[in-house]
Amino acid sequence: MDVQRTYARLGFLILFAVNSAIVFISFYGAIWLRNKISLSPEIHQRPILLNAILFAGLCQFIFYLFDLYNFRIKPSTLSLVLGISISVLTTVVLMAVSYYFIPSLSQGRGILAFSGLLAITFISSWWLFYSWIFKRLKAVQQILIVGSSETGRTIAQEILSNPNLGYSLLGFIEEFPTPGSLNQGNGFRAGGNGSSKILSVPTIGTMGEFDEIIQSANLDQIVVALAERRKIFPLEILLECKLKGIKIYEATDFYEQLTGKIVVQGLRPSWLIFCPGFKKSKVNQVLKRILDVVMSALGLIGGAPLMLVVALLIKLESRGPIIFRQERVGKGGKTFNLYKFRSMTTDAEARTGPTWATDRDPRVTRVGRVIRKFRIDELPQLVNILKGDMSFVGPRPERPYFVETLKKEIPYYTVRLTVNPGLTGWAQVNFPYGSSKEDALEKLQYDLFYIKNLSLFLDLLIILKTLRVVLFGQGAK
Repeated sequence: MDVQRTYARLGFLILFAVNSAIVFISFYGAIWLRNKISLSPEIHQRPILLNAILFAGLCQFIFYLFDLYNFRIKPSTLSLVLGISISVLTTVVLMAVSYYFIPSLSQGRGILAFSGLLAITFISSWWLFYSWIFKRLKAVQQILIVGSSETGRTIAQEILSNPNLGYSLLGFIEEFPTPGSLNQGNGFRAGGNGSSKILSVPTIGTMGEFDEIIQSANLDQIVVALAERRKIFPLEILLECKLKGIKIYEATDFYEQLTGKIVVQGLRPSWLIFCPGFKKSKVNQVLKRILDVVMSALGLIGGAPLMLVVALLIKLESRGPIIFRQERVGKGGKTFNLYKFRSMTTDAEARTGPTWATDRDPRVTRVGRVIRKFRIDELPQLVNILKGDMSFVGPRPERPYFVETLKKEIPYYTVRLTVNPGLTGWAQVNFPYGSSKEDALEKLQYDLFYIKNLSLFLDLLIILKTLRVVLFGQGAK
């Protein structure tokens, strides 16, 4: 895992740095082409340099918003070039708009057009070359999973469904042999209970054959996913592998690094206590609260015109209150009133009682459909943040009815109540809108990852991802 993460980070840094340089140089190149002048000292005048920096920075931000740096996605050549072209053209338009508001920055529309054309041409060529080289140089890590626990099968499924991760799964070592499971070419039966779903990974042996398999296999990493460890934990063999330089991972840790989630099914309570993480820095808490207060106050002031327009539209479309208040569960199980712009008809749950909203919920009004898609209905929660009921980033607060139900059915559900709920969260930017207990379990796994890895840097990353969700109308409600 360390090798793959280091390699991926290095690859990203190279791609990012060269992209920045290309966009920056494209702006200077456009000036040279447009004005037919040499790169004389005047070219380094502050407005030109500032323009080039803004052009490069804004272009990189648009690349991020359009998800071009998501290496889990393998786009076609046409899709990649199209994405780059749209991103650069969007940057050109935004730069032109900035010239309107700040005339002193303006270098002329011709220069912007030339800059965009040069950037599209050279970035597309470089990115395609980079993808070709990266694919051939990427070191594929050979992995063996020891144990057939639910977590082990989940890891196998994740690796099989994401070949771009750079892992090759050698197979499973089962705790105990099962009839017909070894060397039959049928694969490993997912679930172990007669399920018809087969993972295309062979079971290559049992714990008794582990030592022999290790001697003949060319392994880089071993993932220990034993459902039961008493009397069968292969301590000496694993220690020998570790001394040989083979990376050994506990299944829960490997899954966390692989997916950005903490697997709940089969998770031992002791892991939560002894694993690194799940710590609250007092300095970070104070800084986070200061940022929450400042950002929510600025958001309420800056967003006032938009909120007034939304309030008027809600009032014109249907009778009822503009602001919808609903009881939610916050930190430590304390309840509070959450504020939202009303997006549904009044008394939407009068007959049904508490229910999850659905993607095409008939109770949602026309105005409500628009403001929900772009998360405008959440703006009144800036008041909740200012009051201290919520933070900008954290697990989304649920209603008392659902909390009481889910904590009985989903292990570790109450762990998400150890921090302030948020306007956005790690689950919201990584998982589409869910309206079932299964979806609640999936979101909890993301929430646990967030709580374990609390930091201001992670908060910043979530806020950046939220911008993409808002702009493209994706994510959870």
